[in-house]
Amino acid sequence: MGLQGYFAAGAIMNYGSMADGEGKIFSAGLFYRSDDAVYPYAGLTVNNFQLGLTYDVTVSKFKTSSYAPKTWELSLIYAVPHQNTKDKKLIPWRRM
Repeated sequence: MGLQGYFAAGAIMNYGSMADGEGKIFSAGLFYRSDDAVYPYAGLTVNNFQLGLTYDVTVSKFKTSSYAPKTWELSLIYAVPHQNTKDKKLIPWRRM
């Protein structure tokens, strides 16, 4: 069997604000996976937590049965807060 590949492309638009790791951002997007599916995305980011929801809409002409899969995906992401290295004491490093 030959090597098969695919590509995925899409975009997300955000609305809201985030400053110093605090705030709310609403997200909406649409993605396409080559010859297989289109999947919309909706998300909400509050402080360091992001909750996202996608739904696969099958567009493939090749079907192994009359059943078209319906797939929901839920994601929960925690972003580790960025630490400013200017406020930390660093260990001096001597070049040799």
